[in-house]
Amino acid sequence: MVTPMTDEERQRAKERAMANGEQLSTIVITDTVEHEDGSATYTFDMDDASTKKITELGLEFILTCAAYGLDIQDALEDIRWAGQQRELAKKMADEIGKEFGNGTDNT
Repeated sequence: MVTPMTDEERQRAKERAMANGEQLSTIVITDTVEHEDGSATYTFDMDDASTKKITELGLEFILTCAAYGLDIQDALEDIRWAGQQRELAKKMADEIGKEFGNGTDNT
C-alpha cells in the first residue's frame, strides 16, 4: 500500500535535501492498477533529477546489500518488518496516551 507523505515526513525530506545541497524532486504516481492476486502495478511520472536520484539510491542499496552479504529480497523484507514495528509502536503509544490523556495523536 502506498500512502501519501505526512507533513512531518515532507518537512524532513526538504530539510535533508537542503542539508545535502540538493533540490527536492518529486515522483508522482499517475496510475494504479490493482490485480486479483493482491499485487498492483504503478505508473510514475518523475523529472530527470528524480530519475537520477532513484537510480543512485537503488545502486547504493544493491551495493550495500552486497557488501554485507544480504540477499536483496531479505533486506527489503527487513525494511518492511521495521516499518510495521514502527507503526505498531506508534499505535501502542497513541492508545496508552489516550488512556492516560496525553496521546501522540494530534487530531
